[in-house]
Amino acid sequence: MSESDNKFLTSPIPSPRSQSPTSSSTTPAADNQDSDPSRRFHEDGTSSSISQQPSLPTTPTCTPEDCTQHKRQADDVRLKTANQEQLKQFAAMPGHQQSIFLAGLIFQHIERLELIQPPEAPYVLPDSLKAKIEKYTFIVLIDPSLPKYLSDDGPLNLVLDFIQKHLSWGLSSAIMEDPVKLKVIVKAICDEATNLRNLFKDEVKRSIEHSASDGSLQPAINIVKLCKNIVGICSRIASKVWVSLKMAARFAFVRNEYVAAYAANNSKPGRNFWIRVDQQLERYQKEKNNDEVKISLIFRRILQSNHRIYGSIDVENLLKEPLSMDELEQE
Repeated sequence: MSESDNKFLTSPIPSPRSQSPTSSSTTPAADNQDSDPSRRFHEDGTSSSISQQPSLPTTPTCTPEDCTQHKRQADDVRLKTANQEQLKQFAAMPGHQQSIFLAGLIFQHIERLELIQPPEAPYVLPDSLKAKIEKYTFIVLIDPSLPKYLSDDGPLNLVLDFIQKHLSWGLSSAIMEDPVKLKVIVKAICDEATNLRNLFKDEVKRSIEHSASDGSLQPAINIVKLCKNIVGICSRIASKVWVSLKMAARFAFVRNEYVAAYAANNSKPGRNFWIRVDQQLERYQKEKNNDEVKISLIFRRILQSNHRIYGSIDVENLLKEPLSMDELEQE
């Protein structure tokens, strides 16, 4: 509180008026006893003095001059107009009213503070749940039946639905209903999916004939080798995943789209590569009315074309069906 605030918030207590010495000090004691009403006489001839000092007032009064001074001091405090008027009214209050008013303000602020909720500590993803997200985001992205690679009804919802089946992993219904915690989990899944898509694209790029950093020409690799390189990105489950015919056909399709984007964008597929892939998948689904048999024939032709360009493969070793996520969890 500033010095000016102290001046008008504390009304001065008037000090008792001092008595000036009188000429009675030079008069005889007998005369003083007769004329001084402050002395009390007793039967034994002795006397005692009665103090004439007035008692201090318990509530200081505010004279018109004091109020004028308080108003001038209130004007010196930079407040909003409404608060300045209230401050002037406060200065004119008797002391007991000021005390009650201040007590009321204190209680009001206490009630407001009780309503304020302290910010919660940021939710930190448990390491066990983080590991599950990394694992099953990868499994979803290598699934040849994945309808889309980018949208929410693609990897995100599939991973969330699967993790929710296993409450012991940490994704309880309480967390799902907490928007702050759910946002952290969704971001972790999306970030992992983005990272894996970039790694997949890098492997596709290296699978095409290209010049190495030393200037040597690196030959293209067949689709089985490409799939194994992609599966090897997640070393935790690489030994449990085998390359199926459907997986080979799906990544043959992805490689075809990469080559087309590479040619259309001056050797730079760009950031929209996976958007292009999703759009092409959606086009196949619409053209064939989501008929899985007809759609599979499209991928079969793509795989056959891939054999001619990048090398043949042993189809007999690809006839196994890929393991589902539940089967991979049991492995």
